[in-house]
Amino acid sequence: MKKWLSAMMILMVALFVVACGSDKSADKEKKEESKQEQKAEKKDKKPKEKSDEKESSTAKSNEEKANDSSSESKDATTKEDTNKSEPSTNTNESKSSKQTPVKQTIAAPQISKSAFMVSNVEPITGGKVTTVYGSYSPTFIKDFGSLTIRVNQYKVEKVEKPTKKIDQYSPESSIQNGGYVVTIDFSIFNQTNENLTYKPEQISLAGNSSVTGGSLDNFVPAKYKIKGSTSDPYVFAPGKTAEGFVTYILDDAKFEDLKSNPRLAVPNPSKMDNKAVKGDDEIATFKVQ
Repeated sequence: MKKWLSAMMILMVALFVVACGSDKSADKEKKEESKQEQKAEKKDKKPKEKSDEKESSTAKSNEEKANDSSSESKDATTKEDTNKSEPSTNTNESKSSKQTPVKQTIAAPQISKSAFMVSNVEPITGGKVTTVYGSYSPTFIKDFGSLTIRVNQYKVEKVEKPTKKIDQYSPESSIQNGGYVVTIDFSIFNQTNENLTYKPEQISLAGNSSVTGGSLDNFVPAKYKIKGSTSDPYVFAPGKTAEGFVTYILDDAKFEDLKSNPRLAVPNPSKMDNKAVKGDDEIATFKVQ
């Protein structure tokens, strides 16, 4: 019986030992498995962390780019709005440079009708001086492309029984026994950018068979002389209008011929200045009665 009990005790101790060893082995295996799982998790975690970091970095970069793009878009919109609200200087300058400069034109007449009607013939000839015909508004204008020539007003004066002695060497002496004086108020405008030469006295009165040249001096007071420039009356400055008188002296026979077919012959400036624009002479009707 004792033997049996001893055997039972030994068996129970053995079972207990075996059970403890099994538990320890199981615990060890569990610990080993836990360690393996932790290592695996760490390995998995590192790529994942790197992937997460990469994704985070990419997202951040994209976000920054989006912010920059948004900022640039806002700046561009702001600049565009500013440009819309403020006039463009460059555009205005471009438009201004493309605009054609305003072309200068011949100036309005400066000599009044009342001043023109005063006789400059009578003080020299004496006797009876009568205005037999007058036109006191522009009646002729010719644009030659270089010079523009205009008749502002004109008059025809008849001289009868002069009482004053005129120097025989003076052209005015041709009217010593009476005759006619035609006075024309001309304006001459140089529309080019350089000096041009023109001789207004070469504008002539043409009748049926005779031609009468003009004068810038005969019966012309100093204040009414045509002066292209101060140095030379025949040189007309660019962009300037010169105004003054040209006179024509006719005896009775010449005046009768003029009345039969009165015309004004205006030579082209190119005949006097090779810089002038070419063109035809102008022959215009000219009333004297």
